[in-house]
Amino acid sequence: GLAAMFLVLAYWAEGKLTAAGDAIADSLANMQLVRGGSFQIVGTVMALLADLRAEQGQFHEAARLYTQSLEAAAERGTLVLQETADQYIGLSTLHLEWNKLEKAAQFLQEGQETLGQQSILPGCVSRWHAAMAQLLLARGSVGDAAEHTHQAIQLYRRDPIPDVQPVRALQARIWLAQGKLSAALDWVRKEGLAVDDALSYLREYHHLTLARILIAQYRQDRVEAAVSQATGLLERLRQAAEAGDRVRSLIEILVLQAQAYQEQGEMETAVAAIQRALSLAESEGYVRLFVNEGQPMRELLATCLTQGAAPEYVTRLMQAIDPAPDAVAAPPDLNQMLIEPLSDRELEVLALIGNGLTNQAIADELVIALSTVKKHVNNIFGKLGVSSRTQAVNRAQELAIL
Repeated sequence: GLAAMFLVLAYWAEGKLTAAGDAIADSLANMQLVRGGSFQIVGTVMALLADLRAEQGQFHEAARLYTQSLEAAAERGTLVLQETADQYIGLSTLHLEWNKLEKAAQFLQEGQETLGQQSILPGCVSRWHAAMAQLLLARGSVGDAAEHTHQAIQLYRRDPIPDVQPVRALQARIWLAQGKLSAALDWVRKEGLAVDDALSYLREYHHLTLARILIAQYRQDRVEAAVSQATGLLERLRQAAEAGDRVRSLIEILVLQAQAYQEQGEMETAVAAIQRALSLAESEGYVRLFVNEGQPMRELLATCLTQGAAPEYVTRLMQAIDPAPDAVAAPPDLNQMLIEPLSDRELEVLALIGNGLTNQAIADELVIALSTVKKHVNNIFGKLGVSSRTQAVNRAQELAIL
């Protein structure tokens, strides 16, 4: 069982998540056959499996595994519960992504109570501070987030868990949130990062952070080379993440690709990238990965709404980005988000089409010429991107125009 567990860690560090998942099942099967074996070790392996599922983007399965591990630990008493900090950190990270910030904070508080005890995994104290930093960043407390990141760096202890989100890279992201682009660029130089580096899973978070810095550099200084370099790097990262079945990474890469293309004015390509990200993210309830990108992401999501994206999910993301009371109370007017909104007369014609009226019946109802009705119908088809009356009605219903 232990041999299989170390094989899990080796596969994981290489980014071979499917192989790691197979090995972890073997590890658990062997460990659970041993009567009187250490539940602390079994619980740690279960937490590893949950971490792995989260990396694969299977958030709900990861949450089930973390919870199952904690429930099993509770049945075995206080000594076992002292080993559960990473499970609480994992649950907090999932709820943070779901934008359930109070629940994320509750799990971190519960996890904090297990810190300071003798632990199988000495890196959990640093991981706790890193998780707290990300929660504070989501709450807008950037200064406090930076302080916890500093604590995470000071308290870092290496352990067998692959360090796939190094805290110094997180620190560079917080510098970006603070507008400290020069500090982030200094970090790039100290790390020796370049867009043509050989890629590896353990450096993936570094390179994603580099892409973010390059996009920020273009936004601030309009350095043309920066955004084109980011685009090339992200395409290589996308291919690597797909090959390794790393869905969480893939969604972040697609989000960044969309923003890079958006900055270059390639809106069709940007929308295609964000729509693919949405299709991967919706079933597992991703929120913060989109929300953290702010208003540029809201503009992309608004465009996606007019081109077939799931209205309920996308509207929820847009409201999370801009949670003003009036924005929450009233969903966005999706007609106004069309590249060319429907006119009041075209909306009248569309409603009558939805009621099943023929062109002649619409002309009679509105007391206008048949040729005028046909013109309105053609305009409606063009603005909605459809080619039939049925498609027009379905598209309008998707956009909540009808």
